[in-house]
Amino acid sequence: MTDPSANDADRRFGRRSTLLGLGGLVLGGIASGPTVLGDEDGGTTGRYESDDERSGASPQRLLGRLRTEAFVVDTDGSGSLTTETQLVGDPSGERRDAAVHVTSRGESSRDYVAAGIDLRADSLTLAAVGGDAPIAYDYYKDAETTRRVPDDAFLFLQTGPTAFAVAVRGADAERSGTWETRAVSSELTADGWRAIEVDAGELDLGMLQRQLAGSGVDIADIGGLIAMVSGGIESVSDLTDRFGGDAAVLGLGIGTGALDGAVTEAYYNGLEVAGEERPLPAALAVDPSFSAPHGRGGGRFTASFSLAADERIVSASDIDPDSVRLAPYSPVSPPIPGTPWANDAATADGVDVSDGTVRAEFVPGRVRRSLQGDRSRPLVVYGDFDVPEPYTFVGVGEL
Repeated sequence: MTDPSANDADRRFGRRSTLLGLGGLVLGGIASGPTVLGDEDGGTTGRYESDDERSGASPQRLLGRLRTEAFVVDTDGSGSLTTETQLVGDPSGERRDAAVHVTSRGESSRDYVAAGIDLRADSLTLAAVGGDAPIAYDYYKDAETTRRVPDDAFLFLQTGPTAFAVAVRGADAERSGTWETRAVSSELTADGWRAIEVDAGELDLGMLQRQLAGSGVDIADIGGLIAMVSGGIESVSDLTDRFGGDAAVLGLGIGTGALDGAVTEAYYNGLEVAGEERPLPAALAVDPSFSAPHGRGGGRFTASFSLAADERIVSASDIDPDSVRLAPYSPVSPPIPGTPWANDAATADGVDVSDGTVRAEFVPGRVRRSLQGDRSRPLVVYGDFDVPEPYTFVGVGEL
């Protein structure tokens, strides 16, 4: 591994460093930090979930949090999501199936949209991916509005009994106005990978929690923090040579966005794993409004929202009512499973769909834990669609 003090400016402020930190979050919630939900005294609980979290984390725990899901990262901490994901038809007219559309609606945004695909059931190794079980996906960039918005491929690996790695590589070229295939498999021996490796048996999650609880820590620091704990961020010219052909490939990630801000307009579909077509996850954007009960007569907190008017692939009636949740806003939405934001989210007490509008009700006592007194703060409502594809929805608003 490289000296963690090397390339300090890149580690602290570089885009790849931040993305690798986010990859660490996805891999196992290893930077889950203390809860930001207020206790009765208005402070934060800062509690540990278990003894594992105090001294380290078991591989089972890390693996148990992996899920095929898309999410949006608010890298500038604005408390709003300015880049959205929708399901649309093929913009070129060449394909008939739905494409995942990532857009900042013509405005410059620092949001980063990512999709994680759980590959554990495929029992893949790096050698297999580079051989008879290739991984590839198709992408389309709009030449009119895209300003070299990065396209990043992540690989999540298990490199030993308790050792895990995250590697990320940008696309070799940014093409616009046509569908192109990105064969991730052919890139395993190419230069340009950046990687971190973490031994779960040695990682002190308690220490990570305390550091993340400190003042002035934001999502841009996470890459440097993970790098410091793991021993550094590496530049890797041959992923197979570095981690070995027998390293297990746990998951694939596809990321789109520019942490320094850019107009995003990109489409993805055609994911294939070992010759088998797979659906790409999408976190569809909704614009919710929240209301609180008044007086002492009971009542419920409510979240009301609709899908985008041009959404044709799924409808509000496809939402799984048992999955609808409300949580304090976190830099990653929907909250990553295993983090305090996800663990302490309130589950809807009832969900009604009428004329395309969803009205979800929540028990006040559970929601008030997210409000930290009377202060107005952003909340996120999220949930799943009851369809075969890994489609979710997410919306941010203030109460």
